[in-house]
Amino acid sequence: MEYTVIRSKRKTFGIRVNEDLSVTVKVPFSANRSSIEQVLADNERWIGRQIEKIKLEKEKHKNEEEKRLTQAEIEDLAEKALEKTGLKTMNLAGKNVKLKKNCLNKTSKKLVINVNSKAEKKNIEKQLKKAGNPKAKVKVVKKK
Repeated sequence: MEYTVIRSKRKTFGIRVNEDLSVTVKVPFSANRSSIEQVLADNERWIGRQIEKIKLEKEKHKNEEEKRLTQAEIEDLAEKALEKTGLKTMNLAGKNVKLKKNCLNKTSKKLVINVNSKAEKKNIEKQLKKAGNPKAKVKVVKKK
């Protein structure tokens, strides 16, 4: 097994398995090679378990990254969900909303957005225009 030795002013040995699966051994200045190798041999099972834990954690993160959706996939799923639910009205009355660019995309032609006041209507229309979705219909509804 390959390892890196770091000598320092200490009384005990310390073993660390790094994220890159390398092993670092911190030893006292007085430690000789045979005592270092003996400590590593005594802790070989522990080192192996640590390496396996790190490998499993890396594999887990790799799988999570593979599961992440792209923005285009998210938009496609959102469009399919809107089609399945038949959503044609978005009630934003009394909610502070910021619209992002292309947030409504292809569904914007069919969408009606309800707000409480003319000021909210003007704000949402301005955001829709800025976001590239000027075709959604914004209407003021009476407060209940």
